[in-house]
Amino acid sequence: MNIIIIISGLLLFAIYFIWKILKQPLLQRTAVAKNKIFVPLSKTITVADTFFIVPGNKKDSTGISVGPEHLWWNALSNMDQLQLALMLTQKGLIVWEKYARSQDITYSNSNTAPASKIDYLLLQKTIDEITLQSQMLLPACDNKKINQYYYHFIGPVIALQDGNWAPPYQVKTIFLAVYNVLKSIVEQNTPASLESGLAISINQSLDCMDISKLYNREEITAFLKVYRNKL
Repeated sequence: MNIIIIISGLLLFAIYFIWKILKQPLLQRTAVAKNKIFVPLSKTITVADTFFIVPGNKKDSTGISVGPEHLWWNALSNMDQLQLALMLTQKGLIVWEKYARSQDITYSNSNTAPASKIDYLLLQKTIDEITLQSQMLLPACDNKKINQYYYHFIGPVIALQDGNWAPPYQVKTIFLAVYNVLKSIVEQNTPASLESGLAISINQSLDCMDISKLYNREEITAFLKVYRNKL
């Protein structure tokens, strides 16, 4: 009887160990298949909240916009929102480049999984590819190259959610800004996902630029002027 109990215990331990090893690839495959990865913005007063609210929109008790859905770029066409999002991620990319060039960026999604390295050119390559594919129309949701780049973001985004990768806040926001552009394209068959993803990306890029002090208020206003004038 004791031998049976011991063998059963060893089998259970082996099954658990194998499950831990297989868990992360399964999570990544599920995320790619269902497109359910989402990292919400933390509740902070951002440059987007304080400078660029549409007059008359609902505000909370502090006098700031309730969220990205109340900002003026939500009234832009999808193509204009995409172009604005791409322009702002490119402007904020220097934050990522400074961080990425100073160290190897690695993450691990479990205590037993090996460390994975993030290509420091991933964000620039992604922006360039989306820009190339969106000269006239939104890129197709099944665009092969864009989906490949999207897949490369899945592991790091899971690591951010789980606390297994903790870059500085402004680095995190520009990384997620590019990710949310990708996510909005992949999920464009759901209009609400497309619009909210682009709006979140715009807000995150502005947040990154504000916190890192890359540009002052006048410079940021100048970046946005051509799109604001379209309304």
